[in-house]
Amino acid sequence: MNTGDWWKRQVESLPTNALLSAIEVYADATQLNDKASAHPIYLTSSNLPLAIKHNRKTKVLVGFVPKAFKTKRDFYHAAFTILLEPIKRYQLNGFKIWLGMELVHFVPRISCFPADMPE
Repeated sequence: MNTGDWWKRQVESLPTNALLSAIEVYADATQLNDKASAHPIYLTSSNLPLAIKHNRKTKVLVGFVPKAFKTKRDFYHAAFTILLEPIKRYQLNGFKIWLGMELVHFVPRISCFPADMPE
């Protein structure tokens, strides 16, 4: 992921001394029981090495989008807008967190969104 044009454009647009926190959003239909299904929404980091990236411990469940009969695509997108609002809020200026003894400035950006989208 960090070798493409997208990555380069994102890094160039960051505030001074900030690091890119590239976030992948993943959704897939899951059967909950005989009558109900939903799309669990997971986040993971594009910054992780492939060797650990697909480990379930590197994914965070942020919510479920119900999959009702004849679900409209607009509903699905509206649900994602709500679920991803915290990321959108920080995508320009980022946030600072302590890593060990160093205060590090991260700016989150959605890098990838593979999903089983409803028709």
